Amino acid sequence: MQNVRKNFPGLKEMREAVRQQLTEWGWPDKYYRDELPHKACPSVPKGAWKIMSYGEYERADYIFCRYVSYRCPKCGWMVQVNQPFSISNNEVGEITILEVMP
Repeated sequence: MQNVRKNFPGLKEMREAVRQQLTEWGWPDKYYRDELPHKACPSVPKGAWKIMSYGEYERADYIFCRYVSYRCPKCGWMVQVNQPFSISNNEVGEITILEVMP
């Protein structure tokens, strides 16, 4: 299941849905970055993180992951926060962050 901007009538609804989903997953607030300043942005003035998508997916090794991804529109830097989980026994793994620089 992937949720992207086009699935919502407005950006406000998507932001509310992402915040609610992260709360349901038990993720701390520090992983909600929407509208936070991108401190390492080389642009002047600096950019702010924007939500790209969130949801769940199955990796190539048959492990399911929850994720939320953000992008800085000024410099193109992308961040994806992932957490593997098991459908069969409700175990969750460690939250990891993948950063992709342009």
